[in-house]
Amino acid sequence: MPYPYTEKDALDYINFILGSDPQDTFAYAIDVDGTAVGSIGAFRQANIHSRTAEFGYYLSEEYWGRDIMTEAVRQLCHKVFDETNILRIFAEPFAHEVSEEIKQGCKLLKITYILHVIFPPWEEIMI
Repeated sequence: MPYPYTEKDALDYINFILGSDPQDTFAYAIDVDGTAVGSIGAFRQANIHSRTAEFGYYLSEEYWGRDIMTEAVRQLCHKVFDETNILRIFAEPFAHEVSEEIKQGCKLLKITYILHVIFPPWEEIMI
């Protein structure tokens, strides 16, 4: 997330998401007791990569360690795999921000230091 993250940045992102094709963009707020505490999204890639989606997420630091993001990633992946023809979901997070708990909880496969891929049916695949 950019820093400083201004209100204009937030409005630009929301408008981008609202204007996106719902078959290509799957973006959600993460809500805890009526308060938005983060966001998660998966974004279909173009051309020959159209059956692949990149995902990203953000969670307010005070909510870390509660398995909130693990569950959000799990739900997002199920939705994308169950409702689309997407076969792969990957993330390129900042390496120092990758949560081992999220990777293990969602069975993310580490391919390189910063590239992680999820394949249905939720099993680790050796490459």
